[in-house]
Amino acid sequence: MNSIITEQNLVGVVIWYFPDLENIRNINTYLQDIKLLVIVDNSNIDNSNLLLKFDQSKVKYIPNFQNNGIAKALNQGVRTARDNNAEWILTMDQDSSFINRDLKQYIQAANEYSKIENVAIFSPTYYDSRTDFHNFLPTEKFTRIAYTMTSGNLLSINALLKTGYFNEKLFIDWVDEELCIRIRLNGLNIVRVNPFILNHFVGNGTRKINFFGVEKTFDDYSPVRYYYITRNALYVSKLYPKEAKNIKTRWKRLVRKTIMYDNNRKLRKLGFILNGLVDFKLNKSGSIHNTSLVSEIKSDKTSDVSVALCTYNGEQYLREQLNSILNQDYSRLSEIVCVDDNSTDKTWSILEEYAAKYKQFRIFRNQSNEGYIRNFEKALSKTTNKYIAISDQDDVWYPTKISKLIETIGDSLIAYSDNQYIDENGNKLDKQFSDFINLQKSTSCLNFALFNAISGHTMLINRDLLKFALPFDQDIPYDFWLGFHAAQFGEIQYVDEPLVGYRQHQNNALGAIGYSSDKGDSELSRMKKSQIRIEIFSKIIVPHLIRERKVLEKLAKTYSDRSIFSRFGRIGLFWENRNDLLLFKKRNSIRKMLFCLKVFWKYQ
Repeated sequence: MNSIITEQNLVGVVIWYFPDLENIRNINTYLQDIKLLVIVDNSNIDNSNLLLKFDQSKVKYIPNFQNNGIAKALNQGVRTARDNNAEWILTMDQDSSFINRDLKQYIQAANEYSKIENVAIFSPTYYDSRTDFHNFLPTEKFTRIAYTMTSGNLLSINALLKTGYFNEKLFIDWVDEELCIRIRLNGLNIVRVNPFILNHFVGNGTRKINFFGVEKTFDDYSPVRYYYITRNALYVSKLYPKEAKNIKTRWKRLVRKTIMYDNNRKLRKLGFILNGLVDFKLNKSGSIHNTSLVSEIKSDKTSDVSVALCTYNGEQYLREQLNSILNQDYSRLSEIVCVDDNSTDKTWSILEEYAAKYKQFRIFRNQSNEGYIRNFEKALSKTTNKYIAISDQDDVWYPTKISKLIETIGDSLIAYSDNQYIDENGNKLDKQFSDFINLQKSTSCLNFALFNAISGHTMLINRDLLKFALPFDQDIPYDFWLGFHAAQFGEIQYVDEPLVGYRQHQNNALGAIGYSSDKGDSELSRMKKSQIRIEIFSKIIVPHLIRERKVLEKLAKTYSDRSIFSRFGRIGLFWENRNDLLLFKKRNSIRKMLFCLKVFWKYQ
């Protein structure tokens, strides 16, 4: 339930992109009425010198040094606001300022709304200062509306937790409207506080032309915006079929006006529209350049990193692994948390030896054997830094493991790498995990419905992931569990090179070459495991992933019912969602088709 809005529970978020002095003046119209302003800068230069114009205690500056898109920048701001105990967020564009009333009065009016507990967004009335706004005379104080722009909103944190954050696949355009659709689907309201006018400079502007004696007015976007408008309009219409007619009508109107009336870079704009259509068909998302980038965001290279290492009777290879962790080229690996699962060999004494010698070590011992899932849950819970690398007891980390993962993770919750198989003596074998599995960036939690390709020992995770993923389910491997949760909130990043030597020996807990943890199980037993896992995932998935939830629920049903009708239904589900469900399978199109047919008899 929402609380009333106060100066103490309201944090502002503004996104910068090459700000100027006018943008600074805009901030000063509302800074005094909030406890903190988070500035997320998508410019490719450092604008921290502009902060000198503000009260430093009330501003947190987050430079990205590249344009990460409005959705990802807003999510950065939201997470920072939550870290500062915000319950409401004031979302502002750099070109926006309040006109005739101050923010305190806006908040006071919002708090007077009789059903504030059902409100996700309070919105102001928008006007561009280049238009004649002073004749606007509201007839009522509040109006429930279907859509609003992001700027000037009082956004409920509780609502975001229910509906999900801004959709980063969109990058820019349709970001605010897509969130509004989710808000309405979750039974929440968007309320405009009519008397409060936000001066919002529309960056694209409008153009007027004379078309055979008739004056025509239309939005004049930059050419690249036509790419995002096209791709994202079609994406959102596919995501929400009931909204599709309205969305496509608006998009077609834009295309029609461009073709008929626009004489300003028309061919270039039409080229970007075509590009957007193609990329929609190819299911591309994010930045228009994202397929050629190694990482969409550079992370903070001064962040401290923790290691979460679990041990159980691992004396034979433990020293080599501990030394490889200590030999990382990343200078701020400041904490190595080791939890021993009541070993009966010399493992504990080795940990005591290292803890006495190196101040980074913090060691803990279970009083009884609790199993590897519970043990990793404990180890991760005891870490304290923003980033956490997970470690087994018998591998070897290559010196650049942490530094390369920290470069790649950006604002994602997980980054992972390939690994090199090594023998018992540490010699490299002519095999990598990517020889067997299609390792790549993950963008959907359905990638983890049946298969997991991301091994814990290759992971670097953002601590925020633990807010959603703890406690672990004891029936699902912990790295499987982490991958599913992380993919619900954005992309999982991948480093396409081995950063770990993955030791193969007869005592491997999981994953030795040619061995699957459930390989000895009967087909019925394996199907039961899949059914249980999918049922669990369908119940814990975040509410805004409507399509993904429906797929998981339908899959679970096909596994519980072994009838011929249900088996045909499973083939259809696999085929329709093959790109998500089979992402990690190393198969071409024909083999994917054969796989979908095979699930008539088997689950995988």
